[in-house]
Amino acid sequence: MLFRGIILRSFLGQYPKWAAILASAGMFGFAHMNTYQYVGAVIIGVFLGWLYERTKSLLPCIGLHAAYSTLCVAQEGLPQFASSSWLIAMLSGAAGAAGAAFLYRVLHVRPLSAANERKVIDHWKGTDVLEY
Repeated sequence: MLFRGIILRSFLGQYPKWAAILASAGMFGFAHMNTYQYVGAVIIGVFLGWLYERTKSLLPCIGLHAAYSTLCVAQEGLPQFASSSWLIAMLSGAAGAAGAAFLYRVLHVRPLSAANERKVIDHWKGTDVLEY
């Protein structure tokens, strides 16, 4: 909530979108204070920053961060499944692909046709003519 809710929101008001996202993701990675986690944290920070900028909601970011952290803990904390790490990797990949497909479907903006774009512009200008 700190990096997307406060820092990124502030950066988005001051800097271009991608500069704000990259800066907050870099700070997110640095906050993990672990060289080995830095790269992964920056990558997920960029995605979470884009997700926040796109949805203007912290809920998808919190859910995705919780899922990612749970996956990391489960992968490291279950030594009895070490021989079946390929299964964990396959299930994780399938869950990630399903989540990515869901997010794409929810967040994908379809362009307006020229006729519909004209109607929207006329409506907002107040020059639209109602057809009876």
